[in-house]
Amino acid sequence: MFSFYILWHKKEKMKNSILVFLLMNICFYAAAQTDVSTAKWIHVTVDGDATDWGSLNFYDDQTQLNFGLANDSDNIYLCFTANTQPVQMKLMRAGMKVELSAKGKTKHEAFIVFPLPQSAQAQGKDSSFNKTNSPGTQPVFNKETFRANYIAHHTMMQVSGFADSNGEISTKNPAIPLAINWDSSSNLVYEIGIAKKEFFGADYTAKDELENITLNVELNGLSRNELGDEKNGGHYHQSMGMHSGGGTYEGGMHRASHSEGSEGMHGDAQNNPMNNSGYTSLSAKTSFKQKFVLNTGSE
Repeated sequence: MFSFYILWHKKEKMKNSILVFLLMNICFYAAAQTDVSTAKWIHVTVDGDATDWGSLNFYDDQTQLNFGLANDSDNIYLCFTANTQPVQMKLMRAGMKVELSAKGKTKHEAFIVFPLPQSAQAQGKDSSFNKTNSPGTQPVFNKETFRANYIAHHTMMQVSGFADSNGEISTKNPAIPLAINWDSSSNLVYEIGIAKKEFFGADYTAKDELENITLNVELNGLSRNELGDEKNGGHYHQSMGMHSGGGTYEGGMHRASHSEGSEGMHGDAQNNPMNNSGYTSLSAKTSFKQKFVLNTGSE
């Protein structure tokens, strides 16, 4: 009788152990699944205007980018917004790499790098100041002119891993269009469209579309030379709507005057990209990953 009890007790203990193991695996699987988002089902016109998106429901605190994921029957869409001056400065001058990867029956991995580094000669063409005929009067920075010039001078991107389009190609490529612009609140909008046949291949199947896709974004940091230019009050201060004395440029950006005995620039320590902590974030390369699945159109 005693031996029977011991045998029964061992069996019950084993059952409990198996049950705990199964419950742990179920919880782990459920937690893992919550990290996989579902793209919105919308058609997006890639023009640097985020109105099509309604709202971007993701935010990454490392890159400080808001972003959205979407698709329709033929394309995958990505949208990013940079809402602060330091982040816009990093993106515009150091560039960003956007990579998609999927591990199905056939592995798919492709990336886009934009904007590309510009030569000093090309940057020099970016004249954004209204000339004045009044003696002793400094030119007034024109925000809209700067932005239009920036877009006009950044029309190429580097792409790799796609079915047909690879190398340095135009941002107006119909299979992988990319556009940037600023909205009415001066947020920088960065949109990409990717044809499914470019990412998955021309012979992709419905099963390919059900695979998890990983978005990997890398926002480059500014080089030491570029940071030196910023600290010394280079052209880009003014092009972003900042300047070295009290007052306001066209566009409304204002910065407090320089105070004796201080280092760098003053003003709002959180929003000013020129403070000490701002320099750290400007030079640092930041990144994030987000897994998602395409929307089937039934959700």
